[in-house]
Amino acid sequence: MSYTAIDDPDVDIITTNRDIKIFIDLRGKGLEVDKLLLRADNLHIYIYDPISNTIIKIVNLPDAIEPLTLTVNQRNDTIALTVKKISY
Repeated sequence: MSYTAIDDPDVDIITTNRDIKIFIDLRGKGLEVDKLLLRADNLHIYIYDPISNTIIKIVNLPDAIEPLTLTVNQRNDTIALTVKKISY
């Protein structure tokens, strides 16, 4: 298991052999976290707020992923995402 540092202090990324786990802290941002929309492509996760019609965050991933395996859990304005890496 390894930790990948990025420039955003609100985002933590933990990689394993098969998965990538992303923790996004949105406390204090004044957002309705349960209404946010998430999209993923092979190298990014996009967080969109339909209420304000803005993109809140784009997370650059360290490895290619399978976007359809994205799972989301939300607790106390923190979003926990898990996604499988593409296995070659």
